[in-house]
Amino acid sequence: MRKAAQSKGRRGGKPPAGPGAAGRRGTGGPTGPKPKRFLDYPRWGKRGVRRWLPSWKQMLSVFLLGFGGVVGVWATPTPPSACPGPMR
Repeated sequence: MRKAAQSKGRRGGKPPAGPGAAGRRGTGGPTGPKPKRFLDYPRWGKRGVRRWLPSWKQMLSVFLLGFGGVVGVWATPTPPSACPGPMR
């Protein structure tokens, strides 16, 4: 049986989250501990558009990996040039 079906009903259970919390809908956010995921996407604990936008850490990682890849592709086929001899 599901946990939701085992609760005391739709409105029963825990009291409001704090002073002034009674009567507000959808402001509590996710409940329970944060899940352990390598990539937290969609982002846990965010709402609306921010939930689907990548974090700055993900954007920086993608940029650095892309830049490193471009530099690696450019530098790999470039042979080292020989130093020219003394001019006479």
